[in-house]
Amino acid sequence: MITNSRWWASYSFRQCAVHLEEEREALTTNLHAFLQNRPVDFVPLGVFDTEKEARLFLDVVQRVRNHREGGCDSAESVNGKLANEEVFRAFHDYINRPAGSEPQEEHCGNN
Repeated sequence: MITNSRWWASYSFRQCAVHLEEEREALTTNLHAFLQNRPVDFVPLGVFDTEKEARLFLDVVQRVRNHREGGCDSAESVNGKLANEEVFRAFHDYINRPAGSEPQEEHCGNN
C-alpha cells in the first residue's frame, strides 16, 4: 500500500497538456487501465516529493510546449532543441539539488 504523497508530473501528447497527480492516484489509474487492457495517455516525466516541486517542473515543461510551433510538434527545430535542453536542465537541477533544499522558482520575465 502506498502511503506517501509524492507527485507525478506527466504529459499527454494526444491532449498536448501537462498533468499533475498524487502517486497513489496515478498508480491506481494505470493499474485500472492495465486491467481493462486500454492505453494510458499521460507519460510520467518526473516524480517529486512535493506538489510545489512538481508544479515548478511542469511550468518549465509548459513553457517548452508553448515555445514549440503548434504546441505538439517534435523538437527537431533549433527552438525545439533549446527548449528540450531547458527541460533537461530543470530536471537535472532538481535531482542534483542539495538534500533538503527547496527548488528555485524560475521567472520568464513575463510579469
